[in-house]
Amino acid sequence: MKHALDRAGYGVPINGVSHQALTRKAFDSLCRTLTDHGNVLSDDHRTALFALCGLFTESAQGKRPGRWAFSLPTGMGKTSAVVAWCSALVRLGLDHISVAVSASKIEALVELKLAMMARGVAEDRIGLLYVPNGTPYALPPTAANDDRQIMLVAHNRVRMTEGHDLFMSYRRKRRDLMIWDESLLASDAHGVSVRELNGAIGYLEGIWRGTEDDGTRLVAWLKSARDQIEGALSRSKEDEAVTLTLPELDDASLLALRAKLPRQTVLSPVADLLEFSREELRALPAGEHGAVWYQVAVPREIQNIIILDASYPIRRLVQADTTIHDAEKYLDPIKRIGKRLSQLKSYSDVTLHQLFSGGGRETMQRDFSAMTERKAVREVVDVVKALPPEEAALIFVFKDRHGEGINYKSAMLRGLSAAGIDTNATVPAVVDGKPVRLPRINVATWGQETSLNRWAHCSNVILCGVLQRSSLDLAASFIGQSDNLREEVSTTTVKELARSEVAHVVYQALSRGSCRVMDEGQARPMKGWIIHRDSGIQPLLSSVMPGVRWAQWEARHLVDPEGRQPGVTASTTARIVEYLKGLPQSVDRISTRQLKDDAGLREVPPRTFTDAVRLVPHHVPWLLVGRSLERAFEDEPQT
Repeated sequence: MKHALDRAGYGVPINGVSHQALTRKAFDSLCRTLTDHGNVLSDDHRTALFALCGLFTESAQGKRPGRWAFSLPTGMGKTSAVVAWCSALVRLGLDHISVAVSASKIEALVELKLAMMARGVAEDRIGLLYVPNGTPYALPPTAANDDRQIMLVAHNRVRMTEGHDLFMSYRRKRRDLMIWDESLLASDAHGVSVRELNGAIGYLEGIWRGTEDDGTRLVAWLKSARDQIEGALSRSKEDEAVTLTLPELDDASLLALRAKLPRQTVLSPVADLLEFSREELRALPAGEHGAVWYQVAVPREIQNIIILDASYPIRRLVQADTTIHDAEKYLDPIKRIGKRLSQLKSYSDVTLHQLFSGGGRETMQRDFSAMTERKAVREVVDVVKALPPEEAALIFVFKDRHGEGINYKSAMLRGLSAAGIDTNATVPAVVDGKPVRLPRINVATWGQETSLNRWAHCSNVILCGVLQRSSLDLAASFIGQSDNLREEVSTTTVKELARSEVAHVVYQALSRGSCRVMDEGQARPMKGWIIHRDSGIQPLLSSVMPGVRWAQWEARHLVDPEGRQPGVTASTTARIVEYLKGLPQSVDRISTRQLKDDAGLREVPPRTFTDAVRLVPHHVPWLLVGRSLERAFEDEPQT
């Protein structure tokens, strides 16, 4: 291997940095850390980690500029690689090279700093930038960061419109690279639908009726803005972009109207509209009719970014940014592995159960508001009651929203307690090689599905609903990620974005549990339960969780008045898919009549069965040809 590295120039310093020194030292340290924690690394895993350390080095050398996505699966050492590489940088005395590391959670940044300090990096070499919010963290923020070689900063701080020198400047020069943990969405996008505008106008007219002041001026401006948006919508077509500007407001009027606007959830679209009232907007007829706009949030000047994003292979929204390169397509060590990074970890000991019922926020809001019913809570309670007492569970619910009057986390805990489940119980676990006891029942909210590793002892992850985004919000984000206000956005594109975004958040939430931990290429055993109507997320999740098994979560409470299961078409498709997967390779054709008999689907109504069969090609390589399903040729494995 040494001769191969020499031929590739690994011993040649560029910008004072060589792979032979920095990459090798970081890689060796990384492997020791992982093996000390009980990991057995395969050759492919080692190759991927060496390639990641090498990518950091090449970016610091200036040899590989730009933005690069590295999609190593969760739990395979991406964060540990950051710690190892940054620590090696300092220990080698390469103080002319500087790096910023950005994560979504302050807690994750604090853990990174503590890990680097444990590796011998002096505390004053590591900057930590965040605004105290009342939450106690183990380390305080730092000041005077220009001379700190390593800078840790939260995503939302990077996305602010000013003050970038506070974290990107090192000795009065721009830092050599930034390492970005999780997906990089480079723009802040916004959308407001005509329906939302009409609702806001009606609300404001109700509270300001009979007055003559800035309130009535705001209503009049909103009506004029709505009329302009509707006019642009009437001129636009799905394949043709129409832009517009809103009625002009002078500075004094804009300040007065902002001050007059009450702080209510129903009025948040109005606040956005006022914020961007002087920008060019795009009328968008796809999905919810409305207007969208965006602004670049991660400065284009920050060019050298390594993005550690396990969701990249399935997240179409992130892939819309053409400035981001997929490292798998360019790095020779990864090419030599012969398979995608997402295939390096097997999930054959993981079983996911899907209940085909509505799981969006509005559905869960109605369910959690029904004090005596709360059917979704009861479904979760039934699952938890059936678990062995030594198994821990992580339950995701929606975050409280101002004005709803619902505390989802408290409602879930009360439901569990009422069923006789001890929500304060603990289970034995091992953390950093030491035996500890950790909570058996853990309830998290959406927004906590990334970065955090504190729930890896949970061998059961239950998603009581799934975070979903509106079609207008998705279209706006797609346009922003493309950095083109006139980017084509079809209805099909929006549907694909919606499905891939759900798959992304589900994958990240499931990865907070025990399946994030890997033993000899195998994800640790785990069971997952998902309340979501669309079976189309299954093939996406299977592509980044190879070997995962699927089962139907039979509803006991979320049934219709006649006691029928929800999502009959989706569940029928899932049963057909499982049957087809079990057929030997020699069977390449089966009639739909035989399929219905052999798969035990005679009781399914004809219309439902037909609709289910039409969805099969979205899940497995079988095509509907006439009245038969025929096996399609699968893609040849990557070499």
